[in-house]
Amino acid sequence: MPPFEVQTAAEIFNYQEDPRNTRAVWSQEYFDDALYSQPLGFRAWALQERLLAPRVLAFGLGELFWDCSELPNACESFAGGIAGALGTTRPWKRLKLKQKTISDSEDRETLEGAWSATVEDYTNRKLTYPEKDKLLALSAVAARFGGAVDDICVAGHFWKTLPFSLAWSVLPSHRLKPSQTQARRMRNTHEEKSNKFPSWSWVSIDGPLKIPYRFPDENLIADAQKYMPSSRSDANPTGLITFASLQIKALCAEIEWNGVWKISDEETNGNITLKVTIDDSEDYPVAAALVRFLGSVEGLVLKEANLNEQLVYERIGHFSVYWPSVGESQERTLTLI
Repeated sequence: MPPFEVQTAAEIFNYQEDPRNTRAVWSQEYFDDALYSQPLGFRAWALQERLLAPRVLAFGLGELFWDCSELPNACESFAGGIAGALGTTRPWKRLKLKQKTISDSEDRETLEGAWSATVEDYTNRKLTYPEKDKLLALSAVAARFGGAVDDICVAGHFWKTLPFSLAWSVLPSHRLKPSQTQARRMRNTHEEKSNKFPSWSWVSIDGPLKIPYRFPDENLIADAQKYMPSSRSDANPTGLITFASLQIKALCAEIEWNGVWKISDEETNGNITLKVTIDDSEDYPVAAALVRFLGSVEGLVLKEANLNEQLVYERIGHFSVYWPSVGESQERTLTLI
């Protein structure tokens, strides 16, 4: 429903402070319903075009919307922008508004948060050829963010955000919107067999994801040590990749399935139950690597693999557990592919 005006009664508002006798009525979901949830809002390539363009004019449901750095989130109903109509400069979270421009902040925490929000938005959008375009359709935005944070992008992750950015997870089926489909791990097709998707990166998944945000008091219990990427084009290192391995040092533990996922724990003389989200229903886990701690322990669910007769690991899921102990875990150095 588009915004509309209503007459107001004197007893509701103090007319001595504000003599207007009309008020605008509108839904907090209005921008989401009338703009973001329209067909173009679900196309992945359109996000990059929207973020990089200095000004955007969009045909929404029932009216025109426009955005630029000086006047964000404006429409025919709110020609001066929604922030001016509300009398606040930061209505983003309350109204689920999306920022049009890449943040010009010099604060790394702000920029990393903006990148996480961008990736999460991107994974909710669809690509006709995800196996080919997953990184390409966001490569220019990644290059812009990389310049802002003075960092290199490794298969969709900035190096200085590792390992905490590994704690992404797929949205479970009960949280999917009607327009969304269950996430799947992309398998290399015959046509794109030279395009390798590292299992530890969100780029290996086609579907909506939850992307982690770094918190100031967060404790990391893992360390990213080195990576070995191979981009298809040196001119566009944020684009297609042919291989990417990541070496991390982390606390690791064997996990088992017995109706629920569990880690053995000597302190409690029993087991710790894990909340596990598998990336793809075809995968089956054998081990867990713990990577971050903030009130709960989060980490990766892994399985063994062989690469040139070397033991490596593939990510197949994410886990979390609200428990001060991390069970029978040992620090190990792992190579993820």
